[in-house]
Amino acid sequence: MLDLRKTPEFPRPKPTIGRATAEKQLLAHLSEAMKLISAGGVKTRDGMMEAIEAVICFLQDRGVSGQQIWPFELLRRELDFIFEGKRSRILQPGVKSRDDISGTRYVGPDKQDIRVFAAACSEALYQLGHLGTENFPRRKRTETDQFVARRMAKWRSFDHGQQTARTVKGWRDKLVKKKDAKFELLVRQYTRDEVGRQHLKEVLKVGPPHIGGF
Repeated sequence: MLDLRKTPEFPRPKPTIGRATAEKQLLAHLSEAMKLISAGGVKTRDGMMEAIEAVICFLQDRGVSGQQIWPFELLRRELDFIFEGKRSRILQPGVKSRDDISGTRYVGPDKQDIRVFAAACSEALYQLGHLGTENFPRRKRTETDQFVARRMAKWRSFDHGQQTARTVKGWRDKLVKKKDAKFELLVRQYTRDEVGRQHLKEVLKVGPPHIGGF
């Protein structure tokens, strides 16, 4: 059992700038980080990294030891791995290596949004095909879901081969039943005009903004 009385203390901080100045800089950087996070999409990632960097710089300015800063450096490194589509043994329980897909996977707001994007892509493709829209072939529901599932498997947030037509159908049916506002908005945008159709093609190709795609 750890005896806290024998635990060595961290060295005393050796600030390089005053506390008020350091705090002012920290708040300015955190404000910029919040703007990026609020913008959503890919900028959310940038905002998260900006916030961590701001804390690290503040601690460095205040002369805090490297041992105390290391947890923030570690967090930044592990988030970098996740943003690259790799796995984090620290932030994702059960993961044994960067390429291991057997561990527990976190399903947060971004993952839920990606499901909305996938379902909206399927619905929009089906509607465009049945409207006779140029460059969008007519497909049955199952064929459309299969097409989206194959594309989605290449998005960095999903593991290859894990998504099926049945998966996409389940998400779409649930969102249609709920009359989900975001789902309905995406479908309208994708089917409305040439710009929307181009957005649809880009999302299918590289994924939605949450995972570094279009």
